[in-house]
Amino acid sequence: MNCRTIRENSSLRYYSWILLILLVCSLVFSIFSRNGYFVTTETLSEVRSLSGNCYLYLPVISDSWRKHVFTSVPDDDDRPQSSRLKIFEDGKALGPPHSSRESIADYGLGRFSHWRNYVYFSSSDNSSPISNARVYTVEYPMILKVRVILVQLMLALVLGVFLVTGKFQLTGMGSVT
Repeated sequence: MNCRTIRENSSLRYYSWILLILLVCSLVFSIFSRNGYFVTTETLSEVRSLSGNCYLYLPVISDSWRKHVFTSVPDDDDRPQSSRLKIFEDGKALGPPHSSRESIADYGLGRFSHWRNYVYFSSSDNSSPISNARVYTVEYPMILKVRVILVQLMLALVLGVFLVTGKFQLTGMGSVT
């Protein structure tokens, strides 16, 4: 083994350790994320009127690259009360959450629902959120999707095996020791 091979091997192991440390840190971040520790707040824009007192908003997480990495865990048929989204009107919390679209449209008075990526809501006094000059904000946890965590875990395991065994095997390319 010549000096160049030893230096390249040492360099490869060094960067592998750095990558492994970064992967472990991202897995720790993922655990905190899954428990809802990272919360984002956004001001509602592009609100649309649906029917009666019901208005519609699509959160940024649902309409950007983030939807492939994060979820906000909206309500759906299997989990009708899973959403932890909160909506505020001039800083005051609206509610009750998990309301049906029909009750939001018929009764309003701050009812809302975070259903399959969309936020259906009404103002506290049934005025139009589009024109009543109040500021509406939503707050929800940014939760890393399970598939992203699995990819991180697989990469960390492969890298860990490489570092423990000292060999990295690529099919058809031989091994690096």
